[in-house]
Amino acid sequence: MKTNKINRNWVILLLMLIGISTTTLAQTPTDLVTHQPTVAAPSGGTFEWHNALPIGVGNLMTPSQVAAAAPGLYYGVYNFSTCYSSPSVLRIATNTCPTTTVDLKTLVDSTAKPAGTVVSYHSGSPATSANIISGTAVSMAAVGTYFAAYYNTTGLCFTNASPIVVVSKSCTDITLNTPPAQTATPNQNKTGDAAAELMPTGGTGPYNYSDGSTDPACVVPMGATALPGVSITATGSYTYTAPTAPGTYYFCVKVCDNTMPTAVCAYATYKITVSCAVVGSAVPTLK
Repeated sequence: MKTNKINRNWVILLLMLIGISTTTLAQTPTDLVTHQPTVAAPSGGTFEWHNALPIGVGNLMTPSQVAAAAPGLYYGVYNFSTCYSSPSVLRIATNTCPTTTVDLKTLVDSTAKPAGTVVSYHSGSPATSANIISGTAVSMAAVGTYFAAYYNTTGLCFTNASPIVVVSKSCTDITLNTPPAQTATPNQNKTGDAAAELMPTGGTGPYNYSDGSTDPACVVPMGATALPGVSITATGSYTYTAPTAPGTYYFCVKVCDNTMPTAVCAYATYKITVSCAVVGSAVPTLK
């Protein structure tokens, strides 16, 4: 009983230890369903994912959030209607470019560990001496699922392990040519090929093209108005009809590569100047 009590306290501290890390990592979606228990929930309980503490209705994750979780801390619990079980923590982490791996030690504040223990890292669960990892396997962890635990150097035993899921993002930026300035007359139909005009390099092909005009990363030219009705195909072909009103307009082409699970994207801003159509060759005669 004494050993169980000590282990239980260790687990709670490990949850806190992982939870106070301030490492900020880029967002890469992960399906949390693949990491939840495979055994049936206890009688009267329902398994849930939450994204904050203390556990409550306000931080219950929706199915869409569970299916595409960004790097961060997540808490799995059993909901027994009137109370929750103690949470189990899962951390999702990704690399910070230009580094392509993750240092697991930066995700755990080992100064908060209980006396007589050390933090251990493992390639599987439950934590054992057979699956313990060290060296570059910890400091340069590649994509995969790892587990952090406390090891009692006196009792020679491990606590329950908390998973750390390492995902990857591409560190190869996409470079685009500057798009050509365009002119049009009111109601003129225009077509173009963004693939040929932008000639993207970098990332992992093939590239996918889409309208990124409403994305925050789209750079809006000063004094320009968003061009309505732009159609951009996945291969880069675009068409639009110039507005009736003369002025300066823009649209953004979003170019994404084929990196999995998260694509690398770049944006190009097209600027269009719509001028009044000149009727014939009439020139006013001054006197």
